[in-house]
Order: sequence, then C-alpha cells, then structure tokens
Amino acid sequence: MRVDYIRPSAEYTPGGFFEFSKTVEIEKSEKYNINIFTTGRYILKINGEYICEGPCKGHEYVRYYDSVETDAFCEGKNKIRIIVLNFNDNWNFTTIHHSLKPEIIFEAKSETNTIVSDTSWECIRHNRYDFIFTEFRMLPPYEKVDFSIAPQSYSLEKAGGFDFSKGIETSYGIAEGHLLQPRPIPMIFPCEDIEFTVVRKGDNFIELDSGKYTTAKVWFEISGNVNAKIIYSECYIGKNFKGMRDDTSGKLIGHYDEIKTTEDMQYSPFWFRSFRFIRIEADNIDEAFKSIKAKFWHYPIKQTGSFECSDDKLNKMYEISVNTMLCCTHDTFYDCPYYEQQQYIMDTAIESSVLMRMTDDVRMVRKSIEEFAVSQQPDTGLLLANYPANYRQIIPGFSFFWIFLLNDYLEYSKDITFAKKFVSCVDKILSYFDDSLSEKGLINKSCYWDFADWVVGWPNGEPDIRDNEAITLYNMYYAYALLCAENICKNVGRSGIAEDYAKRYDAVKKAIFENCYDKERGLFTDGEKGSDYSMHTIMWSVLSEILTGKDAQEIMGHINDEGLKKSTFSVNYYLFRAFEKCGKTEEIFNNLDGWEKMIDLHCTTWCENPDNPRSECHAWSSAPLYEFSSNVLGVKVGFDDEIVIRPVISQLTFAKGNTPTRYGDVFVSWKNENSEFRIEINSPEGIRKRVILPNGE
Repeated sequence: MRVDYIRPSAEYTPGGFFEFSKTVEIEKSEKYNINIFTTGRYILKINGEYICEGPCKGHEYVRYYDSVETDAFCEGKNKIRIIVLNFNDNWNFTTIHHSLKPEIIFEAKSETNTIVSDTSWECIRHNRYDFIFTEFRMLPPYEKVDFSIAPQSYSLEKAGGFDFSKGIETSYGIAEGHLLQPRPIPMIFPCEDIEFTVVRKGDNFIELDSGKYTTAKVWFEISGNVNAKIIYSECYIGKNFKGMRDDTSGKLIGHYDEIKTTEDMQYSPFWFRSFRFIRIEADNIDEAFKSIKAKFWHYPIKQTGSFECSDDKLNKMYEISVNTMLCCTHDTFYDCPYYEQQQYIMDTAIESSVLMRMTDDVRMVRKSIEEFAVSQQPDTGLLLANYPANYRQIIPGFSFFWIFLLNDYLEYSKDITFAKKFVSCVDKILSYFDDSLSEKGLINKSCYWDFADWVVGWPNGEPDIRDNEAITLYNMYYAYALLCAENICKNVGRSGIAEDYAKRYDAVKKAIFENCYDKERGLFTDGEKGSDYSMHTIMWSVLSEILTGKDAQEIMGHINDEGLKKSTFSVNYYLFRAFEKCGKTEEIFNNLDGWEKMIDLHCTTWCENPDNPRSECHAWSSAPLYEFSSNVLGVKVGFDDEIVIRPVISQLTFAKGNTPTRYGDVFVSWKNENSEFRIEINSPEGIRKRVILPNGE
C-alpha cells in the first residue's frame, strides 16, 4: 500500500517543534504494526503514551524508517501525535539531517484496520519553544519554553509517497522522495530507572545527584505558575578547577533549560540530557517541583562480557568503563555526550574494539564503518573526520583509523562479505597518500588538520615540526594502514592488491628509517631529521612493525624517558597495544595511574583526560575494559579458527569473566595462590583452543 508523505503547505516554515496529529475512531483494541519516518527527529505518542522516537542518525544517501509494534490503540477515539524537531539551517545541530519543511510518513496496520498519513491530519508549530544553543553548535538545542504562548496552525500538502511493503521503487532510475531503508540497529527506549538523592537545598533551589553520570530522558512534575531554570551538570566545580566530583562546596554549572508554566503539568525535554547532577532554580522550590523522574537512555547493548578479579580498583575500572561506553553509544558512537555527540573515526575505532569485548552484537560497528565509507570525498578519497554531519571536517590521519577499524572488525567477525565491499574505499584512501609522497618517500604535512593528540607543546594537537616537513607519526600510521590493508585484501581474496600494499609498506618503512631515525638516541624524531621526540613515535614504530622483536622491546623501554612529548588518554589504547605486541603486557598494569586518579576523584565515567578535563565522559578512555578481557582473562580470537587463551596474572590472585566471540561466549576463571596457577575454561564446542599459561607453557 502506497502511503503519502505530508508536510506544511506554507511557502516557508521556520525551524522548531512541529506536531502532526490525527484522531481516529477504532472499533476494537488490537495490536498494530507501525512504520514511521520523519525528516527531523520525532517522538510518537498514542493517547498520551510514549511509543518510540527516531529516526536513527544516518548518512544523507539513505534514510532509515522505524517499525514498532504497539497495543496502545483502544476501542473508541484515539489521538496520534508525532512531534518533530525540524531544522532548516546548515549550522545548528550539525549531526542530524536538516529540511526546509518537516515531513512525515506514517502507517499503522492491524489485522482489520490501517491508519495512514494524509492531508486530513492536523499540523501545528509549538511557538512556545525557543532554542538555547550552546557554544558547541553540534549539540541538540536546550529549550526556553513559555507554555502561555499559543501554537500556530498549518494546512498540509502531499510530498510524494512510499510503499513500506515493497521498499525503494524508482521510475527511470529516479527515486521519489527519500531512499528509505529499515533501521539497521535496534530501537532505543528509555530503560533503567534513575534514583535521585537531594545533596543541597534552599528556598529557591535544589540540587540532585543521580548517583552516577548518565544520559537520560527526564520528566518534571510542575505545579502552578513557575519560572524555572534546570541546569544539567557533569560535576561540582571548584574555583576554576575540578576536584572531587561530588564536593558540594563547589558549584554546579552547565547547559540548561528554562521553562515558564501557567498550570500544573509535566515537562520533559525533547532530547535526552547528559548529567551527573541537576540543579533546579525556582521560587518556592518545594511547591513548584513535585517530582523528577528519569530513565537511562543508550543503545540497548546485550552485554554478555563480564569481569571480576582480586583487585577492587580494577573491578571499579571495569564498572566505570561499562558506564562510559553506555553513555557514549546511542544511534552512533559519541566522542562525548555532553559537549559534542559526534561520531569521530579515531574515537569510534577505540570504542568499537571495546564494544566487541562487551557484546557479540556488532551492528553498531558495521553501521559506523558503512557511514564513514559513505563520507569519502570524491576529490581526495579521504573520509570526513566525523560523520554523520552536515559540514566537512577533514583530519587526514583519521582515514587511517578507519582502515584500522575495518581490519579489527574483520579479525573479530571474519565477515568477509562485508569487508570486501570496502576494498575500493581502502584503496582510494591509500592512493591519496601514495600520490602525496615526497621525493624522500614520505608523506608531507597536509593542507588540512593533521591532528594526532592533545599533547602539551603540540599546537592544535599537531606534532610540532618545521617547514611543513614530514610528520613521522603520520608516516607510521600510513605504514600500519598498509599492513592492515594487506591483511584485509589477503583475507577477502584480493592477493594482487595485497602484494602491492606490501611493496608500498617496504618503501615507506625504509624512508622512515632513512629520514626520521636518530641512531645515537635510538629513537624516531617527530619530524624528519628533527630534534623532538614523543611517546607516539615509540609506540607506533612497534605497532607498524618498523621495529620488531628485541628492537621493539628496547624502544618501548624508553617510553617514559624524560624529555619525551607525553601522550594523552586519547591514545592509551594504542600504547597498550604496543606493550602487548612487543611482549611487555605486564607494563599495561603499571600504567593505570590516570584511571586510579579518576576513581579517587569519584568520577563515575572516564574523562577526556585525568587532569581538569573539559569532558567528564569520553569513551576513548575506556581501554581498561579491553585489557581486562583480552589480557587478564587472556581471550583472543583472530582470523584463524582458533580461540587463544593467554592470561596475564600481574599481582592478582584470581580473575574470572566472560568474553563474547563470533563463536559464542568464552568463560575463564583462574586462581594464582601459593605459587600454584589453576584455570577453568568454558567455551564453545567444535572450535580449536590453545591455552598459554603465564609461564609461557
């Protein structure tokens, strides 16, 4: 059945909240299957009951519709309401699609009845809402609401149609309307209840603690005429500095909603809110606010991964890592939920590796790989650094991290059919860098943003080099990307391309040695023949296999030398991979001070970095979860059909937990007491296992 898109018929509609509604008469109560798509973010309610919201973020070439089953319809009159947040500019809230007019398409089917969108529906714009934009304009807006302002009505017109039962149809290859596909990931619904405690209170304010950092849908019960400001804060802040995160001698500051009511009502912000604490300011606070409810809002991760050991601090690190990942995993991966809510390639590569230690559900990983591939620029072959987005940001090195991500996914999933689709994308990225090589065989500094890490002394996060010479780190990225591309192509049956990448790798490896290696110090300089050194070139010389064996172990022994530029938390995951690669896995557990510091400061998510960070919730800092699964429990699955279990005991007396793999869950429990090591393993049958004991046997 073909269903109509509908939209306001006015020549111009401003951005804002639009409500499409319909009252329908139903003869009997029964289940309905609903298909729905809107050009902006929507919330669907039936008879006042929250049903769902969406659509999920995606790229501009294909849009996703939602399907949901409900029994909310009842015998008699029923009110359908679809509230749509629509933007018609190109800058505010940059990670969702914008549209000149809000459009919806709706279909609800039962065994005996069908309800569809058509021009008999009603449409209003809620003029009571004004937007409060933060300086971070990629965020959804906060709200300034005056409930005394009346809405504005619009007549409707058709805007094409779609048959959900058939999918995309074209005439002469031209698709009418939007190219719609089913949502590729599960729907997100409000889940765990959040309990608040009062931490401070006065006549005209109250401060509430949710117990831990959260991303949540929030509902406020308000009584009578109220002017209020609702502040969502990550933590208490002292005088220009963050100390103990729950130290109530500090202040709660942050993003806020403002509301003005004229009667008893329930107020809920349209978008979820990120916070640990909430401060409400209003006269006669006890009379004005009767209650506050909240439910955790995140991607429904079916978590089968687990970890427990004899060190309570490591257990706490695992718990905080899980919470951080939940807060940063929604319909895309987020760098941080409070300031940006953007899906950056480098962040996503780390988050995906961690997520695949929590669950065997890889749909989010696949979705992110596909989205970044779609962002490939036709002129250069580089990917956009963050996507989906309606502006272009290019960080050349991040395209390498997408190749790292694709290789990691292939190793984890052995999904050859999926990976094979992206060989051409990989090749176009690498061709850009191959075409950019200097006479010395190195990649020189680009005209874009050559970000690497927020290192003290690196302007704008770029290695501090002279005269636009080659950045050693970027050339090491290139070398490792060539190794990953070679592995991908070998495993998907493109051996000829793999051989070409191997030759390119040998050439850039030689160029790095000839131009960026200081033989006297035994270190790689940050730029060709430069005098600055960093932890980054040490770890990436190992990861890119420019140094191997004893040479790799020797250079990693210099990782904490005085005078090196120090890496931040953004690359600790790769620092740990370098320790692991050169056989120094124990060193990972000697480098957890930053996480211990955050625990001591009562952080409940991992910060962007431990020292007075901007963001209190940054999933690139969740590396401990990966380490505890991969190294303490020791479970690894590569492309070969084999499960390898090689636990690292460090100072622990026991550890146990579950690790999801493509074959099923692997449970490991070991004890190390009185110089005796014992291990128990419960793993899928029919798969080869290899156990390597801590002594190497």
